[in-house]
Amino acid sequence: HYDTDTECLVNLFEKETIDNIISLLDGMYCYVIYDTITQQFILSRDMIGEKGLYYYQNKDFFIASSEIQPILLYCKKRNHLIRNMNAKFSPNYFIN
Repeated sequence: HYDTDTECLVNLFEKETIDNIISLLDGMYCYVIYDTITQQFILSRDMIGEKGLYYYQNKDFFIASSEIQPILLYCKKRNHLIRNMNAKFSPNYFIN
């Protein structure tokens, strides 16, 4: 039994492959997990795109959010690289 969605997701990530996790999730979601073994961020959102997933990355920093406003507040300039995961066809995105 888990008290939060996060606990369930972390448990799945420890036991399943990314593709299997996606097939087990239902509903609207987005998440970011940092894999300490591969040293990659794994970003995912529901296939319909009900939850947005935005990120900003530079050589020193990574920030992700389901809304764009926190990222814009961090960046302070709107001309920084900002990606909208809703434009991607794949539910998973890996960042080295």
